[in-house]
Amino acid sequence: MNSSLASILIFIQTHKSQYGEYMNKLIEFSNEHDKITYERMENENSLHTLREQFSFEQEFYQRRQQELKYLEKFQYDLNQKFNKNEFHNIVKQIRFVILSYLFFLNSFILLFSKDYQEFNDISLAELETLYKTKLDTVRNEFTKREEQQEFSKAREVHKAIDSTKTEHRILIEQNQLLTDKLGKF
Repeated sequence: MNSSLASILIFIQTHKSQYGEYMNKLIEFSNEHDKITYERMENENSLHTLREQFSFEQEFYQRRQQELKYLEKFQYDLNQKFNKNEFHNIVKQIRFVILSYLFFLNSFILLFSKDYQEFNDISLAELETLYKTKLDTVRNEFTKREEQQEFSKAREVHKAIDSTKTEHRILIEQNQLLTDKLGKF
């Protein structure tokens, strides 16, 4: 019984390992199939895009050919219908339109330059006023500082004079005391 059980276990183990190998191969083949499918989809998409582009290019080429034929016919008709005098009249009209446009443009530039000059003059006047105001403020502050400095200097001189007077009195008093002491001897 042990040998039949062992043979069954070996059989199961063999099938289990084969099952694992088959599953690994199945995953590998599945990944390869997905890769091939993806590449085919990309190729199909590129082919579809190229077909659409080719169709567009054909349509564009046909329309361009039709337009060229129309322009050739129009050029021929134009040459047949117009004579030299009519061309001169058209050129005169074009010149008139261009001259009118240039006159309008010149008028616009003159108007714009006047407006700019007025704006510039107003801005300069405002700047000059602001400059004068700032200059007056700076002068006033400078004058105040000078007055404060002169006042402090006068106060210091006054204090120095007062202290000198005090020292002078003290010296006179000391001199008088010494003179009185010397006069007693």
